Order: sequence, then structure tokens, then C-alpha cells
Amino acid sequence: MDERTKDVLAQEHLNEFKTCEDLRRDKETEWLEDLRAAKGIYDPDVEAKIPKNASRVYPKYTRSKEVPCVAKLNNMLFPPNDRNWEIQPTPSPEISSEKLTAIARSLITTAEDGTLIPPSPDQLAEAVMGEAKESCRRMSITIDDQLTELQYKAKAKKVIKSAVRFGTGIFKGPLTQSTATRRYERAKDGGYTQVEDIAYRPFLDYVQLWYWYPDMTATELDDCYYFYELHPMTKHDLRGLAKKKGFDAAFINAYLRAHPNGDYRFRFWEIDLQNMGKGKANNSTVSRKYEVLERWGWVDGADLERLGVPLPEGDAPGDKEYWMNTWILGGKIIKASFWYLPETERVYHVFYFDKDESSIFGTGLPRTIRDSQISISSATRMLLDNAARVSGPQVEANKDLMPDEDIDDMYPGRIWQREGRGTDAQYPALRVYSLDSHIEEYLQIIQRFENNGDMESTLPAFLWGEPAGTSNETAKGISIRSSNVNLTVNDLVDNFDACTESILSALYAWNMEFNPEESIKGDFKVKARGSSSLLSKEVRTQALDFFATTLTELDEPYIKRHALLKNRIKLHDLDPSEILRSEEEARSLIEAQRDPEMEGIMKDKEMAETEYTRSKAAHMLAKARTTMTEKDIRAIETAARVQSMEHEDGMKAIDRQLKAAEIAGKGGDSGNGKGRAD
Repeated sequence: MDERTKDVLAQEHLNEFKTCEDLRRDKETEWLEDLRAAKGIYDPDVEAKIPKNASRVYPKYTRSKEVPCVAKLNNMLFPPNDRNWEIQPTPSPEISSEKLTAIARSLITTAEDGTLIPPSPDQLAEAVMGEAKESCRRMSITIDDQLTELQYKAKAKKVIKSAVRFGTGIFKGPLTQSTATRRYERAKDGGYTQVEDIAYRPFLDYVQLWYWYPDMTATELDDCYYFYELHPMTKHDLRGLAKKKGFDAAFINAYLRAHPNGDYRFRFWEIDLQNMGKGKANNSTVSRKYEVLERWGWVDGADLERLGVPLPEGDAPGDKEYWMNTWILGGKIIKASFWYLPETERVYHVFYFDKDESSIFGTGLPRTIRDSQISISSATRMLLDNAARVSGPQVEANKDLMPDEDIDDMYPGRIWQREGRGTDAQYPALRVYSLDSHIEEYLQIIQRFENNGDMESTLPAFLWGEPAGTSNETAKGISIRSSNVNLTVNDLVDNFDACTESILSALYAWNMEFNPEESIKGDFKVKARGSSSLLSKEVRTQALDFFATTLTELDEPYIKRHALLKNRIKLHDLDPSEILRSEEEARSLIEAQRDPEMEGIMKDKEMAETEYTRSKAAHMLAKARTTMTEKDIRAIETAARVQSMEHEDGMKAIDRQLKAAEIAGKGGDSGNGKGRAD
């Protein structure tokens, strides 16, 4: 791309960014208000109207909602000893023809006459699925390692906090970063030589909302034509950028020499942010930083051809648009490149606290309860001002009658010496007035708006452990109330699950494209599992333990006992792999504990009990014949037969249960009984 081309394209992007900046200004004002509410700071226009000697207290009601909400989401979205995502093969995975041929050859068998027998379609499909599951397992381990190295959990917590406070939390990536490693090889002359290897790794980062400028004319991410990210950089940062592949190092170094004090321009929100932090900033401040713009957006192929940018091989000019990444410094493009992943994969992944249908941004918790916070703050100031006024009497003093007294010197038991004769003597030198107290009314107002904030946020105080309801509330009532509130939290978790699936899908695409390890690649789908941990661990533990106590012998053949035990162990924050045997081990142990001799004794005992019951019935019948009528004898005969039949039916039922259990033990859990616990 020649210099004229760079200038034209850079100017188009700068004009686009300026428009976006102007359209975002109202949102920036809202974010500043939300940040002040979270920090407990009055807006400048409100503080200016508060009288000099009046109370300036700011009850942090917003913070009392925000902090527990962030903590609960972190706890639910990142359960201990478990992932909040999983990767599974598609129902009918696609594999390369080379892999398919290799699998088919491995399944070929030889008949007795030497004829080769090819695998059946079912055998081939089963083998393909088995290969896909193994590749999927390796891909899961690879992505898990990458997320650990990228400190995904720590960055996700920043995204969650940004979403709760401002309504929008942003992830960026995966981009590619290179790492150089050095090793030593034996040279032909017998010595050693140093060899440098370049390894490419994915890069994932948290983006501060303030520096992210999406297409403000769109309301959905997929509809955005572009995204801008503002980078305030130091000289050190820019020199590091110049060393990276694809950047115009010559222009960057020349620009640094021409502008030694930087060119960064403070925005109004940056000045307010610094003032909130007790810093000082103004538009004339020398920042010694440089303003670098990064753009991700569509560029028409015809425009690229007009500007002299080479298109990908095989693409005709004007046939399509391209998702490109451009960097701008000082009105010049210092890098331009095409997006290397499928167009369906995003660069930015967003978690919304409450999506605003009229904007690309979301609405945060402080904005939702802003009116309640303002009302609580106002009522609290009035309460304290009223309490200060009524804490002691208001005194009117006639200084003409007490010229030698210091009326400011008041103490218990003081004697006031006054003057005055005639008509002056009939008027008191001091008059005491008591003002009306309205503390109770103000407390009711505060309580009213705290309850109103609970309704607006749909996050009542009892969700964080504060007492609610009545002291004699039943356990069922508590469960129903908690379940209803969890519906709101579940909606937030679903929003984060959408963000998680977007991130993991892009990371999976990166590994498919750039990871040299072929054994991890396959046709997989990503699924987030945050919503599965919606119920609190305590509730799920109690539910699972209670369910286990309700099982009967008739239920045993239908229950996956191994899976039940595994889930109960995990809910107690224990590692199943350390204390839980595999199903094969458990089955072997049960077989080893069986005593054939004892089984024979038990069978003889059952036969003896049956014979005893029959003999007892016959004895009762013979005795009855001598003393009872024919009608009574028939009744006893009938009762004896019924008793004998019930006993036989009971024995048959026990035999059926033993056979069912034996079949279940031989068959396993639908093929899930192999291997140790995960």
C-alpha cells in the first residue's frame, strides 16, 4: 500500500471514528453517573446545590447490590473443581478422507479362507465417533491449558464487574502472539549452535469499556460495520509495537522523534475519572502518551482495489467485503491485515447485564436502581440534618440584657446574670425553642425506596443472606422464594453463557487453523455450562442426598449408582478421582465378596421357612376341625392358602429383583462403566 493510499484510507477511518465518538457521548455521561453511584460520590450538579453546613453523606446502596451480585456470578460461573464449558463432537462428525481411510483399514478383518471383510457402516460410524471423542478430549485439554495460561478466570471477573456496573463487559480475541524459544543443536563440526524457534499462541484480553467504540448505528454485535479501540500508548509501548510483524517500524520511529512529548488528547470522561481519583487533569495536560487507533471492520473489495491493496488469491474485485484490521498513528496507517479466522467468529465478545434494545450497549445495575439511590441519599441527608437540628434546643438570647455574658459558653448548671429594670425585667433574657422531629418519617421513606430498589433490581437483600420473611417460615416457602429469585440470576448466567460460547468457539477455530497438533482437530461444538450451576451448592447437595434416601430396591436397576455417587462427592468439594472406584473395580469387588456356601445356606433357610408356614397352617386346620363349624373351617382354609400364596409371591419378587440386579451388573451403565472416574 503506497503512502497516498494510506492517507486516504486513514482519513476515512478517522472521520468514521469521530462520528462514533460524538454518538457515544451520552453513554459516557451515563457511565460516569453510574461510577459515581458505585463509589458513593455525588454528581457535580447535585453537590453544588447542597448547603454549606448540610449533610453530605452518601449511603452506598448501589454498592450493597453490586458487590454481592458480582460475587454470586463469579461463584456460579466458575464452580470449583469443574469447568463452566465443555466441547462435544457433533452428532455426525466430519473427518478428513485420510483419517476415514485409516479407520476403515484398521477395521478390516480376514475370514478363514483369507478373504478380507470390510467393516459394516455401523462399525465404521462407531469407530469414527470413538475417534472424534478422543480428539475432542485432547482439544478440551488443550483449550483448558490455554485458558489457564491466558488467566481467563481473572480477566472474566473484570468482564463481569464491568457488565454489572456499566451493563457491558468485553473480551477480545483470540489474536495470535509469537513467542521465541532458544535451544542448542549439535553442529556438523562437533560443536553446538543456538537455534531459535517461534511458537504461536492465542491471546485473549479484557477490554475497558471506556476505550471501546462500536458502530453506534447498530443495536446488535452482528450488525456492526466496524469496531474501534483507543490505545493510549507510551514511547515504550510504541517501540514494542514497531518490533511486531506487519507494523510500519520506520514511520513509528520517525513519529516518536518528531513528537517527543506525545500527542494524546484527553477526553472529558478521562478528566472526570482522574478527578474522581483525586487526581488533576485538564485539556492542556501534557500526557507524554500517543493516540493509537485500532479498527476492526468491513472494507469493500472495490475500495481495496482502488487503494491498491492486494486481495486474497482467487477473489475478484468488488465481489465481496473483507473483515480487516487497521492501526492508525498520527493520521497514517501503520498496519493493515485481513482477519484470519472464519467470518462467523467475532473479535469482540460481549457480556450484557441487561441488553438495551435501543443501543449496542447494555444497562448496568447502578442505572437500574438510580432513582432509588438518589431518593435514599436525599432522605438520608434530610434525616441527618433534622436529627442535628432537634438534638438540642434552639436558644434566643437578648444580648442587651446580658452584656457581660458569653452566650456561646454553655455548660450544665450555668447561672446567667442579666440586667433590665421596669418593662425590660418582664421579658426573659433567654428563650428556648424545640423543633419538630421527623426522623421516623424519613426512616420510612428510606425503607420504602430500599424496597423499591429490591423490586427494580429483582435482587432482594435476602438473596445475599439477609433475613427475610417471618421467623416461622416453612422450608418449602423458603425454597419457593429462592427458586423464584434464582430465575433472575439464571437470566444473567445465560447471558454470560452466550459470551462464553462465543469465546470458546473462536478459540476452537484458532486451534483448528493454527495449532500444529493434528490429533486435537475434529468436528466439535462448544457448550457453556454456567446455567447448570444455577442452584446453590447447598440446595443441590440437600436435594441429591434426600433423593438417595428415597430410593428403594425396586429402583436400583434403573439408577446409575456410579454417576449418583460421583455428583454427591463433587458437591462436597471433593475430587471423585481420588476416592471413587471405577465401575469395573466396584463390580469386581462385589463379585469377590460373594460366598457360594452362604448363598446355599440362605436358600435352604428360605425353603425351610416356606415348609414351616405350610405345616403351621395344616396344624391349625386339623385342630380347628374338632372345635369349629364347617363354615369356620372353610374360612381358615382360605386364609391359610392366601398366606401361603403371599409368601410364594414374595419369594418370586425377590428372585426377580436379584435377576434384574445381576443383569444390570453384567451390562453396566449403558456402556458408561468403563474407565476410572473423571
